[in-house]
Amino acid sequence: MRVATIKDGKVQNVILVKEIPVGCIASNTAQIGDTVVNGVIVPKPVIPPMQNYKGHATRALNMSDTTILRCIEHNMPVPSAWATYRAALRVIAASGIGPLPTQPAFPI
Repeated sequence: MRVATIKDGKVQNVILVKEIPVGCIASNTAQIGDTVVNGVIVPKPVIPPMQNYKGHATRALNMSDTTILRCIEHNMPVPSAWATYRAALRVIAASGIGPLPTQPAFPI
């Protein structure tokens, strides 16, 4: 059977044994770092990895260059929605914190 060794209220190790040693709790689900409260194993919270948007923002910014070039080629001012979109992408490309803004409609 699997047992969790406990120290200072935390699961220190999970081992296979035939009998439950003193200071251990039988558990099929305990993991190192779980907390023990009143003899009950409380799983440590699962923290999802932070989504890093740097690469996505950089690619979107690079792809938006085509739209800006088309505006210049057609002697057309860059729409403010595109300027705002690109400014937001630059901030995200620098920080990695998203989510990405919605791409505006193409002007041309």
